Parts: sequence; C-alpha cells; structure tokens
Amino acid sequence: MVNEIHSHQKTKPKPLAPKKRIKTRVPKEANLDENEVLVGSYVMKLNDKYICDVKNHKYCFIKDDRHLSLNNFAISLWAKEIVCIFIITSILC
Repeated sequence: MVNEIHSHQKTKPKPLAPKKRIKTRVPKEANLDENEVLVGSYVMKLNDKYICDVKNHKYCFIKDDRHLSLNNFAISLWAKEIVCIFIITSILC
C-alpha cells in the first residue's frame, strides 16, 4: 500500500522553461550603432588619460593628490554621460 500511487498524487515532469541566452561575448564593431561607437571611443580616451601608476588601482581620477579609483563600469558610465551631453548640445544648438 505504501508503493501505490493515488490518482491525485500522479506527477508529471514539468517542462523546462526555455532559458534566455545571455550575451557574454564582445559585440562586433560592425554591429554597433553610431552612439555605441562614440561611447567606445570615449572609454578608450578615458582609459588612456586616467592610468594610475602610483596606487594599486588600474585607473584613477586624481585631484589634489587624492586618488579616486575608477573601474570599467564607472568609466563606461562616464563615457555614456559624455555622449549624452554631446547629443543633447548638438540637438539644441
């Protein structure tokens, strides 16, 4: 009686929901739009300008001998903000 399966206890395997594919690779330059290319160019310029050799940080914003560590996320946000300001001023002018 322990091994019996009652009609209300029947179990069917649940179908697995399709997983969303997460893009983990770098997009090809040919597939980028004009704004994304502009953001990328500013990221490279900021990376070149704010290299830090004094601290253990890779990139720093230095003001009055104080080092503010910059990670890739902060630099990309900064570059996006520069592009947004550039676009807004070009539309308004």
